[in-house]
Amino acid sequence: MTNRSLLILLYFVQGLFGVLNQEVPEDNVFYLDEHTNATFDCLGRNDKMKSVEWIYGEYRKNVRVLDNSSLFFNNVVKENSGLYDCILEDNGTSIQKMKIVVLGVPQPPQNVSVHATQVIAIVKWHLHLEEDWENSPQGPKTTVHLHYRPVTSQHWLQVPHHLMPQGQTTIYRLMPNTTYVLELWASNDYGKSDVVTVYVTTRPDLDENEQERMMLVDVEEFSPVVWIIAVLVIVIVIHVLVGFLLFAYWRQRRIGKSDGDDCEVIELVPHIIENPAYQFSRHFDPMQESFLSPSVSSHSAVALV
Repeated sequence: MTNRSLLILLYFVQGLFGVLNQEVPEDNVFYLDEHTNATFDCLGRNDKMKSVEWIYGEYRKNVRVLDNSSLFFNNVVKENSGLYDCILEDNGTSIQKMKIVVLGVPQPPQNVSVHATQVIAIVKWHLHLEEDWENSPQGPKTTVHLHYRPVTSQHWLQVPHHLMPQGQTTIYRLMPNTTYVLELWASNDYGKSDVVTVYVTTRPDLDENEQERMMLVDVEEFSPVVWIIAVLVIVIVIHVLVGFLLFAYWRQRRIGKSDGDDCEVIELVPHIIENPAYQFSRHFDPMQESFLSPSVSSHSAVALV
């Protein structure tokens, strides 16, 4: 094993302990236009240090290290995107870590799939995007485009709504038993990607006899146990809700009755203070109440004298 291989092995062993997983500072993220030249110095290097080494991806066709330990890119391409680290050759210590993001035409949609029925088609796709580039203010927003037509027609039909880079869309009002050609591509401020072409054939329209046959098959395969379980669940839920409402009504009536008794006690207090005999007036007949009234009047007269 050569010294370079040992150095790279040491570097990646350190990466397992978190060296490579550290986030690159925003100042060390560089955006390069595709098909341009660029040079990066190993900024942490000084004359006292021994020779340094740049560690990066496997694509090395247009990258080389200059005599002054700078990293030179000749005709930048998309494959140059990634992490670059300037390290000391003797112990693998990282001096400068940076990230290169190459700006240019987006890649075409990938993993395109189409599922068609008689009159609709569901189209799914995936688009590889550089998150740092797409989320940055200066980065162009990538969009996906789709149009379609029957193979027997030359008139392209457009999807009426905006398409997201990652996702799917549904095409409506297709003709049964018809072959369609679909074209998808991505675009941004730098241009558009290659076009992805997909052919799909919708299912034939079913006549009444075929629809009746399919319905009979569904009926034969239907199990009544499912409906029984569903009905039981609904009945249980209804009983629980009714019980809860009855409990809430009984609880409200009980609280209201308790509040009414408290109000009566509060109303009696000022009458008892003004007239000590008031608490008995509600329990005696009118004759007894008439006898009590003169005594109260006499007390009032005495107080006035």
